[in-house]
Amino acid sequence: MIELIPYDSSNPDHARSLGQLAWEVGKTLLSDKRKDPILFVRSWDSFNGGAFPTHFLVAINGQVQGAIGAIVDDESIGHLVGAGRKEAHGFFPAVQALRLFARHLFANGVRKIRAEVPCWNAPSEVVCRALGFRKEGVLMNELVYGGVPCNVVTFGLFPHYVTDKVNRHYIREFLGKLNNRRAKDGQR
Repeated sequence: MIELIPYDSSNPDHARSLGQLAWEVGKTLLSDKRKDPILFVRSWDSFNGGAFPTHFLVAINGQVQGAIGAIVDDESIGHLVGAGRKEAHGFFPAVQALRLFARHLFANGVRKIRAEVPCWNAPSEVVCRALGFRKEGVLMNELVYGGVPCNVVTFGLFPHYVTDKVNRHYIREFLGKLNNRRAKDGQR
């Protein structure tokens, strides 16, 4: 069962779970905070304010396995941030959590959700596409990852794109490419 728990910075268990998650995952779209989980938790605290909760811990069967949030700008666009334990869940729980979160944002007046996915994060791209995000563009050489310039793909989601259906095509395509890559690496 997927549950979104509103993040409460005054709750030490929430802060501990978020810090541990940031440490384990080691990545966030807030790339300047990527190396330091304490800075990540503080940044999460600073964005979690306003008229309605925008940052949540994601629990799967009662265990915190991820975090998801959005920075809502003056144009009512929610800029997605999130992290999840790769080994603890697959694509379908991630899509379910993102669907719940998107519906929450749209119910509270957000008109669009934007995700910026760096080139090294193919699983996040798959989750976005499986939910219904549409590719809006590519920011060329936007980030440097491991000393190499990296593109960032931007995606947009509007309320009418969110359905109960999961577009499994993107998941199957990604898993097929991953299996082919593993098979090729095993032959060498």
